[in-house]
Amino acid sequence: MTRYRNLALFLVLAAVWGSAFMAINAGLAYFPPVLFAALRYDIAAVIMLAYAAYVVDDPVPRGRGQWTLVAVGATLLIAAYHALLFVGEADPAVTSAIAAVIISLSPVLTTVFARALLPSERLTLLGIAGLLVGLAGAVVLAAPDPTNLTGDGTIAKFLVFLAAAAFALGSVLTRTVDAKLPIETMEAWSMLLGALLMHAVALALGESMADVVWTAEAVIALVYLAVAASALGFLIYFDLLERLGLDLPRRGDHHDDRRRIPVYLRRLRARQTGSDPQRATSAGDRHAVIASIPDPESLTTLATRSRS
Repeated sequence: MTRYRNLALFLVLAAVWGSAFMAINAGLAYFPPVLFAALRYDIAAVIMLAYAAYVVDDPVPRGRGQWTLVAVGATLLIAAYHALLFVGEADPAVTSAIAAVIISLSPVLTTVFARALLPSERLTLLGIAGLLVGLAGAVVLAAPDPTNLTGDGTIAKFLVFLAAAAFALGSVLTRTVDAKLPIETMEAWSMLLGALLMHAVALALGESMADVVWTAEAVIALVYLAVAASALGFLIYFDLLERLGLDLPRRGDHHDDRRRIPVYLRRLRARQTGSDPQRATSAGDRHAVIASIPDPESLTTLATRSRS
């Protein structure tokens, strides 16, 4: 039952986080990017603080170790990841599908950081091959023009890649801290402090509430991102991280959620436009499909455990 529970949670997480890229793109038409991310986590933090107070005996971090966990989460998993992602997606050259595929490198980068920071994490030759294929796929997708490296959304795509790297690094660093903290508490306080950091960045960039255009679509996008993609999504993510460990791309009980996201996005868009979800209608779509293919080790392990 545990295996099916984990698989079900990953499917839910893939759907929620996959559709979040479209909600971000929709909301960026009405919000400045970093302020949009900050407002998202203002709401999510309030929800999660209330939830933590309800389910945890002591919802306030205690001691240096626990506050270090919160600081890592706030800085890398919340502020850096979302500020970079939202600014990157604000560029018209970075579609929801492109952002999703670049972010799908996060579990690959997690493996790299885990190998560097946690010597006990083993990276096999097949894993290295999968890493190189994933990185090559991201380069193909970004399609940088050597004669115009600052044009065609190259910088924006690189910012999205840095967002994936920040998330991966944060995921590993939270496991290097010698402290225990309930998932709900860490998530809630990381969101709160991360939101404050993003408000400071937004202020430094000259973004303000006067720039926001309040419409029904803007409110729906903000609420969906805050409640479903943030509060619920991160709760599921950290629960699975605790259950399955760091090496997410190569765990046999699931096919990593961030690698499902590009496929989910294509199917969701196909339903909206009435197109065939199995057809790649452009070079970018074909690259997205290639970049989201799981590494052979994942498939082999999954097949072996499914028969057991």
